Amino acid sequence: MIGTAPAFLASTQEEGLSSSTAPTRQHRAIQEGDLVIVYEGHERMRAVRVSSKGRFEDKWGVFFQERWIGCPFGSRVFADRGDGFVHLLAPSPELWTLVLPHRTQILYMADISLVISFLELRPGVVVLESGTGSGSLTTSLARAVSPHGHVHTFEFHAQRAAVAKEEFAKNGLDSIVAVDVRDIQGEGFPEHLAGKADAVFLDLPGPWEAVPSAARSLRPDGVFCSFSPCIEQVQRCCAALHKHGFVDVRTFEVLLRTYNLRSETQITDLRSTTGQSQHGNGQQDLTAMGGAGVGVTDSDWEDHRVKRLRAEEEAKTEGVEDRGDDSILEESGGPKMTGPDHSINTTGGDPGTKLGRAIQQGLMGESAPQALSSPFRHRRVTAICSSDARGHTGYLTFARRCAIAAAAAADDDDDKKNALRKGSWGWRRAVAAFGPGILRDDREVNREVLGDLVFKDVEKRRKLNWATWPSIFMGMFKELAWLWLVGSPVAVLDAPLLFEACLTWLASPIAVIWVPRSVQEQRLMSRDNITLEQAQQRIDAQLPLEWKRARADIVIDNSGSIEELRAQVERFSVEIQAPRGWRGWLSSRGGVGTAIVAVSVCLWVLWSWVGKADGLG
Repeated sequence: MIGTAPAFLASTQEEGLSSSTAPTRQHRAIQEGDLVIVYEGHERMRAVRVSSKGRFEDKWGVFFQERWIGCPFGSRVFADRGDGFVHLLAPSPELWTLVLPHRTQILYMADISLVISFLELRPGVVVLESGTGSGSLTTSLARAVSPHGHVHTFEFHAQRAAVAKEEFAKNGLDSIVAVDVRDIQGEGFPEHLAGKADAVFLDLPGPWEAVPSAARSLRPDGVFCSFSPCIEQVQRCCAALHKHGFVDVRTFEVLLRTYNLRSETQITDLRSTTGQSQHGNGQQDLTAMGGAGVGVTDSDWEDHRVKRLRAEEEAKTEGVEDRGDDSILEESGGPKMTGPDHSINTTGGDPGTKLGRAIQQGLMGESAPQALSSPFRHRRVTAICSSDARGHTGYLTFARRCAIAAAAAADDDDDKKNALRKGSWGWRRAVAAFGPGILRDDREVNREVLGDLVFKDVEKRRKLNWATWPSIFMGMFKELAWLWLVGSPVAVLDAPLLFEACLTWLASPIAVIWVPRSVQEQRLMSRDNITLEQAQQRIDAQLPLEWKRARADIVIDNSGSIEELRAQVERFSVEIQAPRGWRGWLSSRGGVGTAIVAVSVCLWVLWSWVGKADGLG
């Protein structure tokens, strides 16, 4: 690392967050080898590594860097010749994003700030990033998790990874950021990181292909984020997230608008307040922009109008001595000056204008008013959207890995959908049982039509079960067998009709998701856009939820808030992954393997003994 302190983390690593007296990097003096952001203007900044022999040149002149050494960060330094100057700013992830060398397209602070916030990053967490690129996001991730956290970033392009690694070392981030060359989309995250990440960020062409690996790498309740420029990528990614047990899936698009503020001072034409002048010529529009003064040229008109206003003001304020911001009227001698702070404009008019000075100097007559009841000067602030405002860059998709997702899942609903897919064995049996009227124009099953048929008639429901259950069972058993073979410690069988299909012997413990009948009806109506009568028919087609609740080992109440549900799922996840005793061991690969080996040994011993007995005979 070049320099005396990490460029972006000195304020938290060297001085410590608890030290209120130690100077932070932003307040200490610039030293040889420090990274400095040279601020020339809002749209022009450059990163410079300070050297006593270096020089910096721009349109303002030549700057010798040896004069920068010893100056505090934030100093204004002048060119060697002339009045040109620049500011020397301390580096930060926000400024670095604006000046770093681009090797790829980068994320800017509008997106980065949302990523940092929604990934819930804090000191000490572990983050996995795929797509290092130019290191813009990586730098902000490192600042968020420092000083005790860690960022593992992966780049499939070896040369870019090497350049980024060298750059992080120069900026003092090598103790927090680890750069590796790996194709995450094709290979996934390394196995040694499984279950160790608090957050995962993907910037890949096909993020859905890396979702399974991200699910394995995240801890329970970890947060996932993906950046995609196209909505089609978002759709496929969201489908993969739902399939792998992620919840709270949300997609955002950040559109940044920059506004330019302009202050304007306006002076109202006195004639618009008091009526038309008796003179037909010489009228002027007393409106000035930007605080410019107004010339007074028609003295006859002004004298006439000011006298008339004075009479109106005296009539309104007769007997009143103090009117706050207005002038003080005296009984004798008419209105007079009350001090140098007097203003013609009761809402902040400036006596420094030509019209104010004319009144104060008596150029409009001795009877000139000191204040008017209606102000004729005011300031307006206008906000105009910048013409170079940033447009669409991409979509940010966030999701949370539910604690129960730590266990592999066999989804009964997916098997049902596959059982009725066009051309499948279950599809042919369903068409034979109910006729072609249940099909859409594309020959897929119209589930709404089929649902109306079977939920009203018990006999037709039995026909549907007869047509589809063989395919459903086959797909479900295949998934369970695969999960067992790959060594998944726990498999969650998601089957809404577990009791109806007599599959309780397959699972232990049995969990039932419970809600009151009224809530169940409302949610079903909202999800499927059906009437109350249709919702009641579908609920009555199943065994009563209270009956299932009485026979369950674990009951999860889904009638409360999402936080309450998440706490219950956490407890359920811990319980199902706890050791299940001898029964659980016998059903594991180890138990089954041990049983197979034991039976094989017994058979071999028995065979050997029988062979010896035959020889003796």
